[in-house]
Amino acid sequence: MLRRAAAVILAASMLALAACGGGGGGDDDGAAAGEGSGRPTSGGVSAGPAAEGVEGVEAYRIDSRNHTEDDLDYDQDPPAGGDHSPVPATCGYYDTLEARPPDEFMVHDLEHGAVWIAFDPDLPDGQRDILRDVVARQAKVTATPYADLDSPLVVTAWGRKLPLDSADDPRLAQFIDTYRNSAEAPEATAACQGIGEPEVTAPAA
Repeated sequence: MLRRAAAVILAASMLALAACGGGGGGDDDGAAAGEGSGRPTSGGVSAGPAAEGVEGVEAYRIDSRNHTEDDLDYDQDPPAGGDHSPVPATCGYYDTLEARPPDEFMVHDLEHGAVWIAFDPDLPDGQRDILRDVVARQAKVTATPYADLDSPLVVTAWGRKLPLDSADDPRLAQFIDTYRNSAEAPEATAACQGIGEPEVTAPAA
């Protein structure tokens, strides 16, 4: 299993490095020293309500998107962009905190135009079933549990974030339609295939 995972990561790394410029502002490591943990910090700053017309979406200015092997702290939880691993995550539905790829891999997916649905680990089974169905039908969408959210769900794309109380909220579909492969994502045509073994894999784009 470990050898297989290593082979997948290596292959994804080569693919990602070929596809991604790893550009962005700032120094080569793209991050300042994080406070408290001692880890580098990345992410973005709030830019107010987004202009695309989906109610409640907050925009973020992302100034750096460099590749790094470092474990990072992000300015938001979950992050809306920033520096990230050279390897993307595999888009799909992950049922447990232990199974989901770390933030650094998920941010690479956001750079590729994917949409990330983070949900409270205590989200009821009926709500989880809705998310499984969404992911099974939608390319470049990932749903993962995420600890300590301020709302039951937070939907994120590169530079955009929307808190939701329910997976039944019609704004979930609006967000996906508006921001998947949007012009905000620096590499919107790239795949979200790499590390992770989701319970449900999103369709290929």
